[in-house]
Amino acid sequence: MGKEHPDYAQSLNSLADLYMNLNNYKKAELLHLEAKAIREKVLGKEHPGYAASLNALGDLYEKQSNFSAAEPLLTEAAALEQVQLSGAAAYLSERELAMYAAKFQTDGGKLGAYLLARPTTSTATLPALAFDHALFHKGFLLTAASWLNSPVAASPESAEINNRLKGYRRRLAAEYAKPIAERKDVAELEERANNAEKELARSVAGYADAIRQVKWQEVQSVLKRRSSVEFVQFQG
Repeated sequence: MGKEHPDYAQSLNSLADLYMNLNNYKKAELLHLEAKAIREKVLGKEHPGYAASLNALGDLYEKQSNFSAAEPLLTEAAALEQVQLSGAAAYLSERELAMYAAKFQTDGGKLGAYLLARPTTSTATLPALAFDHALFHKGFLLTAASWLNSPVAASPESAEINNRLKGYRRRLAAEYAKPIAERKDVAELEERANNAEKELARSVAGYADAIRQVKWQEVQSVLKRRSSVEFVQFQG
C-alpha cells in the first residue's frame, strides 16, 4: 500500500504503543511523529486519526514529564475533537451522540490522570484544558442533541433550515472520513452549513446560545468567591 497509506500510519502507531509499553520512548516518539505526519498529509487535520496522533504524542510526552511539548498537542487535539462532536450533534440522535462521544470522554479522563500525576508546580494550561473539557462534555454533549432539535421545529421554515444543516453536516462527516485526495465539495458544504447555522441563529431564539461553548473563566466570573470546582471521574 505504500508508506503514505493510512494503514501504514496505523501500523506505525501500533509499533509506537509497543515501544511505549517497553519504556523505549525514543523509538516510540519517532514512530508517532511519522504516523502524525502521514495522517496530516493524507487524511488532514479534520480526520479523527490526526487527533489520535496528537493525543498519542501528548501521552508519550506526559510520561516523560515533558509538559511543554505535551500541552500544545493535547490542546490542539481537544479543539479538533470538540469541532467534530459539535458537527455530529447537528444530525445524530442522542443515543448515537452518546456512543460517538465515548472516546472524547476517555481522552478527557486522561487529562485528569495527567493532572493527578503531575507536580503541583506545573503550568496552569492543563487544569484549564481539563476544566473546559468537562464543561463541554457536561454542558453541551449531554443536552445539545435534544435542545437543538426541539426549538427548530417551531416553524416549518426553521425546521427546513435545520434539515438542510443536518444534511450538510452528515455529508461533511462522510467526506472528512476519507483521505484528502478522495474528498469532494468540502469547501462548498462547509459554506452551506455555516450559512444554514447563521440562518437558524437569526430565526430561532436561543439557538446561538445553545451552540456557544462556555469556558471556565465564565463560570468563575459569576461565582461570589471567584473560584470554581469541577468534579470529574476518570481512571488513573
